[in-house]
Amino acid sequence: NLQKMSLDLKKYEKCDIICPNKRGILMEEKDKIKILKEAEQAIKMCKVISNKSFKDFNRYWIRQDKAFQKYSQCYCFSNEILKEYYNRINFSNKDVLTVCGSGDQIIESLARGARKVDSFDSNKLTYYNLYLKIAAIKALKYDEFIKFYNLYSKDNKKYIYTELRDAIKKEDIKLFWDKFFQNDEELFTTFFLGEHNNKNIESREESAKISLTQAKNNISYLEEDTFKDVKNKINEDSITFKEMDIFDVKKKYNNKYDFINFSNIFNYVDTKKFISYIKQLLEDNLYNDGEIILDYIWEYSEKFQSFAIFLMDLYELNPNIITFNNNYNGNDAVVVKKKKRS
Repeated sequence: NLQKMSLDLKKYEKCDIICPNKRGILMEEKDKIKILKEAEQAIKMCKVISNKSFKDFNRYWIRQDKAFQKYSQCYCFSNEILKEYYNRINFSNKDVLTVCGSGDQIIESLARGARKVDSFDSNKLTYYNLYLKIAAIKALKYDEFIKFYNLYSKDNKKYIYTELRDAIKKEDIKLFWDKFFQNDEELFTTFFLGEHNNKNIESREESAKISLTQAKNNISYLEEDTFKDVKNKINEDSITFKEMDIFDVKKKYNNKYDFINFSNIFNYVDTKKFISYIKQLLEDNLYNDGEIILDYIWEYSEKFQSFAIFLMDLYELNPNIITFNNNYNGNDAVVVKKKKRS
């Protein structure tokens, strides 16, 4: 399998491959070169991080140029308790817009019956991560999937990749990961954010158990019975991804949705611009009774009025707060705006 993967990469470098967005149309040489360069950029990023101490981690990224911001580490799994607030939403045959992030917002939407999911992210690596994860869900048994994404373990990630590789439908995704895994399988764990990057962890096995427990608390498909069910519910043709900033969404998609999830992007953008943009989306891009997640708040307390909620009230959005137990330190919350029927 490893030999086959090596031969396939040489094939990519010499001939055309199918464009992932236009079936039957050959990808141009410049597009193949771009994908290989993006894989090289990811490898470069991972090598730099692997040589940094955990303490220097954030300080390092603050100083990076635009290329490193565009090709940044991904979240392996969502740190939001998706299964709590997604369980209250009827996704059946609904249209969804969401930030990509870890890809879990997309997978959980489809697992609950969403008809179509449009996604976006300014970090291009989330695109490659999303479709790798989907292939892993479809191709691997539960235990193998957990091994692959156990970032604390020394399991041979390259070997597991060869087991799931044929399940990758998009040739650009396959080309990217073939290039990545040919370099060094140990870099895969560094592709993701997290404490596993800390070389001084005393017990990696114990840390892995804690990490998996927390992830299971957040995500439905990490439970073994649900994992088996989700395999048949993810239709890649229902997903669209576009690399862009949140403020380009309306221009580049401009569709109508039943549910929009902006996670906690609010905390990283200009407040006034964000609120004004949300008002436009409410008017033009959300169906009646549709909802937008405006912010996610960890360790929410009613005693402390969130600054985000205060600002949204100030700008007359008047959102609702939905709280739920986070199973380890009180409550988390989402800030939600529902479009009422006119």
